[in-house]
Amino acid sequence: MFSKKYYIFLFVNFVYINNIYSQQSGNEDDFKKAEIYFFQNKYGASKQLLLQVIKTSPSHPKAFSYLGDISLVSEQYDEALQYYQIAKDLSANPGMEFFRMGQIYIKLKKPDEAIKAFQTAVELNSSLKQSYFQVGYVWLVLKREKQHTIEYWQKYLDIAPQDPQYEDIKRAIALLSEEDFVIPDIGSDVSLEEALMLGGKTIEAERANAKDKTAGNEKEKTSNRTEGLLDKAPIDDL
Repeated sequence: MFSKKYYIFLFVNFVYINNIYSQQSGNEDDFKKAEIYFFQNKYGASKQLLLQVIKTSPSHPKAFSYLGDISLVSEQYDEALQYYQIAKDLSANPGMEFFRMGQIYIKLKKPDEAIKAFQTAVELNSSLKQSYFQVGYVWLVLKREKQHTIEYWQKYLDIAPQDPQYEDIKRAIALLSEEDFVIPDIGSDVSLEEALMLGGKTIEAERANAKDKTAGNEKEKTSNRTEGLLDKAPIDDL
């Protein structure tokens, strides 16, 4: 025969376990609502629910990852970085967190950290092929170096021929490969977009030749344009 104390113990234990399951169920409901709000661009409502989720479930990697996404699109880069760092430590597959961290490091103009993050992302998750494009982007935009840009962009084209901007990237590689193509220095009056649109010629050479050309005879310079290519990298949805 069981004692009265034993039955009290069973009852208390049942209430405790049932409370835990109720909290977990409530958390998942809140998380699902937060996801819906996120994809509806209702970031404020989503964030409030996600903060509630991690308050009671501090080991919820997806909640931290979404909080990072919200901070990233809100341009709160330091906060986003903190959320992604927690998410990557909790996640069983943290490749995307490293990828997003790489994007933040681009925004913070930290090229070495960005390159390392993107390389780690694709090592952990081979489907994150765009990491190679991003690494090339860092070499071009933040380091202003041609050969590594060409190397990583070519590697990206080799494994992602279906990319909608395949021809634009291929054209940019061809321009960068020309011996007389000079990447403008950071802070230059000439933007990278302008340099790429000149079809492989340096700005200096183009300006010098302009004096000897009439409006009617000037060579059309739109055939080698790569408009929009450098807008590809900062925040991509994968």
